[in-house]
Amino acid sequence: MKEECGVFGAFVQGELETKVFEIAKTVLFHLQHRGQEAAGIVISDGKRLKQHKGIGLVQGVFANGENYKGQIAIGHVRYSTRGRSDLLHAQPLIAEYLGHEIAIAHNGQLDNADEIRKNFEKQGTIFITRSDTEIFLHVLTRNLRKPPIEWSAKEIGEIFSKEISGSYSLAIATANKLMIFRDPKGYRPLFYSKVDDNYFFASEDSALKIITPEEIDIKEVEQGSYFEISKETIEKGKFSESKNSAHCFFEFVYFARPDSNIFGHSVHVIREELGKLLAKEKPVEADIVVPVMDSGFSASLGYSKQSKIPLELGLVRNHWVGRTFIKPQQSIRQQSVKNKLHPIERVIKNNRVVLVDDSLVRGTTMKEIVNMVRLAGAREVHVAIASPPVKYPCYWGIDIPTSEELVASNKTIEEIKNEIGCDSLAYVSLKGIKELLGDEYEKFCLHCFNGRKK
Repeated sequence: MKEECGVFGAFVQGELETKVFEIAKTVLFHLQHRGQEAAGIVISDGKRLKQHKGIGLVQGVFANGENYKGQIAIGHVRYSTRGRSDLLHAQPLIAEYLGHEIAIAHNGQLDNADEIRKNFEKQGTIFITRSDTEIFLHVLTRNLRKPPIEWSAKEIGEIFSKEISGSYSLAIATANKLMIFRDPKGYRPLFYSKVDDNYFFASEDSALKIITPEEIDIKEVEQGSYFEISKETIEKGKFSESKNSAHCFFEFVYFARPDSNIFGHSVHVIREELGKLLAKEKPVEADIVVPVMDSGFSASLGYSKQSKIPLELGLVRNHWVGRTFIKPQQSIRQQSVKNKLHPIERVIKNNRVVLVDDSLVRGTTMKEIVNMVRLAGAREVHVAIASPPVKYPCYWGIDIPTSEELVASNKTIEEIKNEIGCDSLAYVSLKGIKELLGDEYEKFCLHCFNGRKK
């Protein structure tokens, strides 16, 4: 399952045991931008795992006032591209093995998922889902052959390092312990905070800030490391000493919240710098800069500062509509654009407009926006994209489709410009990103832009 999801984990004691379900809901709400198809929470009361999950947004799924109590919680918001958008595929997944339950929540994708699945099926294993997440469970039960309450994070990490390849931020709950893992290359972001004797984990630090006192540092989970937390022990260790990193640059481009800090950088600042870079590399004569809200705002601010062209609110976003990129079907994405963005004619009319957006993947969404701005009376419409052309499908956890669907994989910039109907089209260059990142450039995965697997 290619996913750009959000995961949560917690181990709490004392008074917080009565509040852990509410804490999980709060964190998932602040990870909602990472997945809008389904949400789920699993709580351990020390004996059994209790689960609540459903299709839809966090506020809707957990609208009935549930309040499970316990020391351990894991949670998930889902955005899928493999497997159906149904309750069966909603996470966390729960399984029972040798009389004991285990729950798992996963953000990422495995390189060798198809190979592992085929080998299991040849041996007679039946899979219930199309999810990569289920593969973890089969790999672990085949190797460990003992009840999940006896599993240790250290031995699980050793299995992962030998048999699993790809991206994963992983939360595992059994009746008696919480286990957290981050893949050896650190494709996906993952953070934690320790408040007294309570531990909290989430895909972005912005979600943890909601529940963590200001004086408490929020730290990044090291790549290739694990946590195991129970009443008896707290263990942290490394299961892989890989020196190579492959941080997903598309997290900066689109997925992460602007108030998050990931891979050692402020998301907002990186996006603003990309906007400045775009204005330097591909300047145009225009009257106003208009952000494609919301993910294009930071880059628009940078573009405006660099170009000295005024930033104007020419498109208003309806915040009751979710993010269009992570809708599961193209027809839904197109309808969402019409529902989501509305032009302000008094701002746009008779002006030369620079539309700044974070990325251009299929091109269909931007075509709708350009047409919308023209109908509002723009004299010219220039499109500026604060990332390079997306030419290659992503294999490690983002819904970037096949090469045939990627508009930049088979069309020139001039052809794309004509297709979306704008007067000019500009992208940030890979050279510019390399200069922006400096010595850290090699730590990032830019496969969707340059075709290099890391």
